[in-house]
Amino acid sequence: MRKSFLVGLIALLAAGVGGYFGFTLYVGYQARQQVDAFFLNLKAAGIEGSSGKVEFDAFDGRLDIDDLVFSVAGQGTLKIASFTAEGLSQTAPNRMSAKRIDFHGVSFAGPLPFSPGVEGRYDAPLIELTGVDGPTEVVASGPDPAQLVLALIEETTITKIAIPGATGSTRAGTGAYLVETDISHGAVTVETLDKGRIAALTLEPSSFRIAGAGTDAGAGRIGRVTASGVDLAGGLILLDPKRRPAETGYRTLYGMITVDGYEVSTDNGLHQSWKTMELRDIALKPSAVPVENLLATAQRVQLQVGRGEPAATDDTAELLRGVADIYDAMRLGSATLTGLETTQPDGSKAQLATMKVGALDAGVLSQITLEGFTGTDGPDKPASFERLTLGGLRPGAMMRMAADSVDDPDATGDIGFLMRGFGLLGRFELLNAKATMTKGKDPATIDKLQLAWTASEGALPTQFSATLRAAGPTDALDTGQPAAQVLPEGIARASIALDLGAQWNAGEQSVTVTPVYLEISDAFSLNAGAVFTDVDSSIFSDEPEGVTAAALAANLASLEVTLVDSGLYQQKLDEAAQQQGIPAETLRQLFAGFAELLLGQTVSERPELDPAVQALVAFLQKPMGTIALRVTPRGDALTVLTIMQALQDDPTSLIDEVEVEVIDTP
Repeated sequence: MRKSFLVGLIALLAAGVGGYFGFTLYVGYQARQQVDAFFLNLKAAGIEGSSGKVEFDAFDGRLDIDDLVFSVAGQGTLKIASFTAEGLSQTAPNRMSAKRIDFHGVSFAGPLPFSPGVEGRYDAPLIELTGVDGPTEVVASGPDPAQLVLALIEETTITKIAIPGATGSTRAGTGAYLVETDISHGAVTVETLDKGRIAALTLEPSSFRIAGAGTDAGAGRIGRVTASGVDLAGGLILLDPKRRPAETGYRTLYGMITVDGYEVSTDNGLHQSWKTMELRDIALKPSAVPVENLLATAQRVQLQVGRGEPAATDDTAELLRGVADIYDAMRLGSATLTGLETTQPDGSKAQLATMKVGALDAGVLSQITLEGFTGTDGPDKPASFERLTLGGLRPGAMMRMAADSVDDPDATGDIGFLMRGFGLLGRFELLNAKATMTKGKDPATIDKLQLAWTASEGALPTQFSATLRAAGPTDALDTGQPAAQVLPEGIARASIALDLGAQWNAGEQSVTVTPVYLEISDAFSLNAGAVFTDVDSSIFSDEPEGVTAAALAANLASLEVTLVDSGLYQQKLDEAAQQQGIPAETLRQLFAGFAELLLGQTVSERPELDPAVQALVAFLQKPMGTIALRVTPRGDALTVLTIMQALQDDPTSLIDEVEVEVIDTP
């Protein structure tokens, strides 16, 4: 769409917390007539406009217009008490410039862009533009105001924009769900707006207050905000349905943003603050963002919530999928936040030294790391950790999985749904963590917890590893809990060590599970390893039926197990002997004799198994013993399906399917 006027640019872009608005204005040397023609052109584009007195001084190149009003049905109204342009000149046949342009008494009221259901107001006593150069003719892709503004700013240069101060407010919902905010913006300075890009932007500290029936009243402050490399046109392209599909590459919307502190407090006792925030390389692929669908869905949800109704299931799921598309369309270089402090109404407190967010690209967030956490659960249960890291996070996939659970809650227990969980994250690490348990004041500690796996989205991992080193007070466990049954009595603290690893060899079509190591202090330790062969690649597909079939068809090649008694066996013997009223030694020999009798009858026709039976009997006859066995198939193959059926129907039948030998241990 072509819009032609006889004078150059008078344009403003005013930005504030919670939203922004834009408008265009062209005037000519013939003043009133040209201003009237300008409003006629705007009306053809669906924008109603009017003005009061118009004065133009050709000798000084000065234009004054009072009482400007612009409105678009359903999109709000912009009012300007007075406008002054100085140093107007025509620099080229299709270009005009102004040394200075001042807007006095600027106010906007209406729905906020990208915030369906939210009404806003913005008031700026003064907006100053210096060094303005723009076209006398622009070609927009359509009549929408956002399309006109986009076409204008891509052809305009402004040396500086200054807004000494401004106020804003928002209102969303009704009745019990009403939420209102009031914002006092600090001074805004924009250095060099050139063809839709801002070289540098500064927003001085701002304050805000939140109130309304649906929220706890509160107030806060945002420190000085600085930004560089701002692609204003890239943001507006999102609102242009004609240009957006062609924007298939990433556009860096912000080269860098820094915030010198943020804090908020509510009247019910919540307080949160950050010392600094820094974000780098925030980019977006406009064509991948379903703007129209997302805005329409968000508006329906906002209206439902505002009426006190639960959001429709379909709308909630659609909104989650829209957010997923945004995550997948984003790219982030890094983000760093320092100095978190928070206090909850129940007295809980937390401090975090830093939060570092790594690169987000192609839907995968490299890592999020939290460092230096200390806090309390309630007023008197301290907790802390040195570092917590999440790696290989897929936020878009997480949102889609959440949307599917909203659509079909019953499907969350299906194996296919559970398999998708492996694709949401690739690594987890927690170091030097402490937390006070429910009973007593002796803390539980985690020296190290590491989990890592490699998996395609929706498939089982082809590699998995886990490490845990932890300790805690034994009185934190109830007697009836399974974990309490493997802990000896009489010790105040117990430690646990766990290592687990599994790896698929594509060339050999095998899976090796090693190490499998578990040790509980003063109780026992277990070492194990296994090899499975004939593992078809379909076990790592995203088809649950194929996964199950491949898993059951795999063969057990070998299994090695070493069990070391560290005192648990004697402890349990003593407990049982006391309950039965007989000596512990008698009970031990009774167990050993029963095992020898039972297994002896079972393997009477398999004399080669006798060493293994005797090793088990010897293990039961004395405390602090060790037993190490290797199990291999007796025939050519022993499938997982065969093992599972035997365990379900008759576990002793497995004796006929395997060879068992004793392993020498140091």
